[in-house]
Amino acid sequence: MSARLLYSFVCLTVCATRVVAAGPAPSTASPLVSIFYSFDTTPPPGVLEAVKAETARIFEPASLTVRWRHLGPVGGEADGEIVIARFHGACSAGAWSSGSQLPGAGGFPLADSKTSDGQVLPFADIDCSAIERYLAGQRFADAGVALGTAMARVLAHEIYHILTASEAHARTGIARAEHSRDDLTAARFEFGKPELEWLRYWSARNRAPATGDYAFGSADEPGEETGQTSLR
Repeated sequence: MSARLLYSFVCLTVCATRVVAAGPAPSTASPLVSIFYSFDTTPPPGVLEAVKAETARIFEPASLTVRWRHLGPVGGEADGEIVIARFHGACSAGAWSSGSQLPGAGGFPLADSKTSDGQVLPFADIDCSAIERYLAGQRFADAGVALGTAMARVLAHEIYHILTASEAHARTGIARAEHSRDDLTAARFEFGKPELEWLRYWSARNRAPATGDYAFGSADEPGEETGQTSLR
């Protein structure tokens, strides 16, 4: 098993795969992505809510719905496309007040995904501490919201590769191979037009969410579907 790294600025490289369970007959329901997530340490509520809100905003134009579930030992039902997102480090924006030196132009990894026998697995490991170091020294009205926004954009890049089952990058937008600090913190950052059109095509083709039983997660809240505060 090997790992591919998601880098800041120059080296933002992601690979992923597509995993789809067999589903029922076609319906008009929005395609669903089930995000099973975990944190090394519990983040402030504002950070997690910013991740959910920004990811929802990014994927809403493609008519995609995301359900968030805690990654844990409790069994539960997983619908549609499955992504395992693990957030490492202290996702609290605390490093921004430490006066850390900004990294050079060579970039450094913000996330990684793993491959096995030539197939990229649907696992995204996000390095919150690396994102904090990358944004160190900047000033934000709400550092927690800014961090959550950046985390969502890094994760959205990963999810795009998982859905496309491709390592290819775009020339513009979230699927681009290079992200600047401004990209991660600007008021808006979106997929380029060709990538958004592909996501809309994927959405139309996958109107019937698949359903399966998995024993590694539980919903954020029982029965909650985070259609407006979700990752897609």
